[in-house]
Amino acid sequence: MDQIKEYKDIIVTEYIGREGAERLAAMERDRIGSYFPPGFLTDRDGGTFLREPDLRTPHEKFETIQSAALLTDGRAYIHPVGCGGIFTVLWDMAETLKCGMEVTIRDIPVRQETVELCEFLRLNPYYLMSGEEVVLIVTGSGSCLIRRLKENRIHAASVGFITGGRDKILYQGDSIRYLDRPAEDEFLRYNRRRIS
Repeated sequence: MDQIKEYKDIIVTEYIGREGAERLAAMERDRIGSYFPPGFLTDRDGGTFLREPDLRTPHEKFETIQSAALLTDGRAYIHPVGCGGIFTVLWDMAETLKCGMEVTIRDIPVRQETVELCEFLRLNPYYLMSGEEVVLIVTGSGSCLIRRLKENRIHAASVGFITGGRDKILYQGDSIRYLDRPAEDEFLRYNRRRIS
């Protein structure tokens, strides 16, 4: 329980679902191109619609994030949001730290293009794989960490906090729901359905 008293803020870096959305966009380019306006898949510089201009690789960005988190709080909990998406990692975090949580869904950073693509393909972006630079961090120094990440050109947002109980609470507007057990990654599920 002492660990829970120290670790409070839940921080998420960059934008969830990016990796899965980028793969889906490549797989379904023609279908997406016939539905969305021209330029939806590319930005004005010709890059992909999901990536900010940055010369660092995802791994280099992860190393910057990890270094900033440990400099801010040497006991920070750090977990990349890989396969399974942010909801799976939130579940894993609560189980590992033996804690509850309160998270506001609208505070989780996700690009509008990812949301629109997932709506079009009938997928849940919160169960969609993210890139290596999308990291969940639990720290007692959330605002300090966000400032340090911003100085390193890493987007980060506080999405909630952990609690001493066991409830995994999600706020969505005025409604409250509880986090379900992890589901299969939406990209893997979609890909399996597509080839069957």
